[in-house]
Amino acid sequence: MFARFRQTPRRLQVSLIATSRINGTVRHEHIASLGSVPLAPSSADRIAFWTKLHQRLDALANRVDAAQRGATLAAVHARIPMPTQAEQQAVLIEHGREDAEQWQQIAEMGTEQAADLKGLADRAQQQAAAVAQQAANSTAHADAAKARLAKVEAGEELPVPKPLTRAEILRISGMTEAEIRRCVQVHEIAEAGGFGRLLTEIHIRTEKAERSAMRAMHRRLVQR
Repeated sequence: MFARFRQTPRRLQVSLIATSRINGTVRHEHIASLGSVPLAPSSADRIAFWTKLHQRLDALANRVDAAQRGATLAAVHARIPMPTQAEQQAVLIEHGREDAEQWQQIAEMGTEQAADLKGLADRAQQQAAAVAQQAANSTAHADAAKARLAKVEAGEELPVPKPLTRAEILRISGMTEAEIRRCVQVHEIAEAGGFGRLLTEIHIRTEKAERSAMRAMHRRLVQR
């Protein structure tokens, strides 16, 4: 039984082969694949390979005895050196550093997102307060108009202002034609029971737009 090495353009593959002689002819039998590594393996690559190598040989304990296992490990070590304790420690430190940096980046992204959302909420609250005040003023005018209408309908002679023009409505509301059309559309969607789906669709499209802008900016500033 021996370890066979096969090199591909990018990796070195290892397999366990058993030999036997049948009618004077040597036959080779593939027992198991023992894994593979890149042609120039890093310490991390060799650690991962050797970890799985021991696991594979453990699973073959019923076919590979202690002597065969030792010979296989020695042959593999000659081609793919077993990682030293110092190399394992260095990889652990590197992984620990990467783990800490990744979580720090995630925390920073979360903090920035929370700040952005708070800013949106603050602006929305300010806009809501302004709109609420405008609505209160409009309600007062509406109540006065209704009271005046009631008196006129009762026969009282009172000066009645002309109906507001479209331009005056836009000026008083502080909205553009496009904004009014948007409000009407939102109202109609809500009346049709689709407001929740509208919010979901807006969120999805916003995320897509952000990712597209990020890729474009990365190509422009980083990959140029």
